[in-house]
Amino acid sequence: MPKAYFPEHLAKTELKNPSLVIALANSMEFNVTIDNGVMHMLGLSSKKLFCFFTKTQKNLNHFEKMSSFMIVKMRIQTSNYLLLKK
Repeated sequence: MPKAYFPEHLAKTELKNPSLVIALANSMEFNVTIDNGVMHMLGLSSKKLFCFFTKTQKNLNHFEKMSSFMIVKMRIQTSNYLLLKK
């Protein structure tokens, strides 16, 4: 993505921490990620979260039981599921 914003690449070393990621996530309209450690920090924000999972992700069952998440099954080249935080 040519104009993607990766604030952690610009931050000073002393500013690189989960609090910065969560604060920046709250300043966005929505956040997009894959299933990784950053996804969990973005999930702590109050903003919508779009997360891409592969078909091998077994933890999707956990999210299906939560009313604040919705799973959309889709078929794209690298991912088969999109997790939406409402």
